[in-house]
Amino acid sequence: MKFIIFVINKDFKHAPEEEMQQIREFNQSLKDNNQYVMAEGIADPSHAKTIDNRGNILKEEQGSVFKEEEYVNGFWIIEAKDEIQAQELARKASFSCNRKVELRPVL
Repeated sequence: MKFIIFVINKDFKHAPEEEMQQIREFNQSLKDNNQYVMAEGIADPSHAKTIDNRGNILKEEQGSVFKEEEYVNGFWIIEAKDEIQAQELARKASFSCNRKVELRPVL
């Protein structure tokens, strides 16, 4: 089963080198256990553009559709045998990046 782990942040600072090292180690452990699908960081919401072209009526605005203080600034897509294993990996992800994370199954 595939799951996505969203990294939640509320400031625009990049992770310090110590956190980046922990993230690299976590990524390597996922790879070593054939649980790594992909992982990426995402630019902060000031770089977002919201595009709505439903019904071929184009509306565009600068910024994210989500106006919360917290935002997603990265993610992992992982392979896990079940939700219990995915939750354990999400706990490790949160520890490695020193951020709150959100776990969801990929449909």
